[in-house]
Amino acid sequence: MANLIKLIVLNAPAIVLIAGFLLLAAAGFSVSLTVGLAVSGLLMVILAVILMIPDGKGGD
Repeated sequence: MANLIKLIVLNAPAIVLIAGFLLLAAAGFSVSLTVGLAVSGLLMVILAVILMIPDGKGGD
């Protein structure tokens, strides 16, 4: 249980970011289907760019 809490605390910024993206996508779909799909696609591209940025913690 302690490992789970530690994992959640270490990944809190990513969890909050994804939750915010979900809220933005839901708002887009509440406007219309076309806007929702466009917002979802844009957010996926933004998330892919964020994941490509090196974190500077070593490794490859």
